[in-house]
Amino acid sequence: REQNSGIYFDDGVPVHCFLDEEEGHDALLQLLTWKAGDFDVFSNERTTKKSITRRMESLLMESAVLVDYGEFLVDNGIDDHTVLEKIPMSYREYLERMKDAPPLDQELLSLIAVQLDTSITIGELASKLGLSRPAWVPAIYAFVKAGVVRIGSANRSVREEQQLLLREL
Repeated sequence: REQNSGIYFDDGVPVHCFLDEEEGHDALLQLLTWKAGDFDVFSNERTTKKSITRRMESLLMESAVLVDYGEFLVDNGIDDHTVLEKIPMSYREYLERMKDAPPLDQELLSLIAVQLDTSITIGELASKLGLSRPAWVPAIYAFVKAGVVRIGSANRSVREEQQLLLREL
């Protein structure tokens, strides 16, 4: 899928980034996690926009963590087309399992957790809540790693249908 993006630098420091309609840190974090892409460098391009305020070292470290979390999710068969469901447990057990999770915004975790039982994909959930990939990947990673969610039965139904179709061919 082709996307429109750009990073503007001032004396070697990123000052503005966009990725399609998104701007700022999240756009840059997404670009830093790409495994491949076609890039053009324009040395005389300037902008007055200043959407990047964090140090590049911090952004590089965060993007490395995002790559690790994303690979963990892929290794566990989870992507933005996956439907997740909460595993039934008491709130006390949930807190016990989540105690070793990465430090994340509890309000964000709660917003996502409420949506996990609605049979929508992670991508649909992210779109509904206005979350970029750098926002939802750590949260989903935390839920999966802590064992408080599992791949939903809706996914199994789709996979079973796909397997039946393949057998019919």
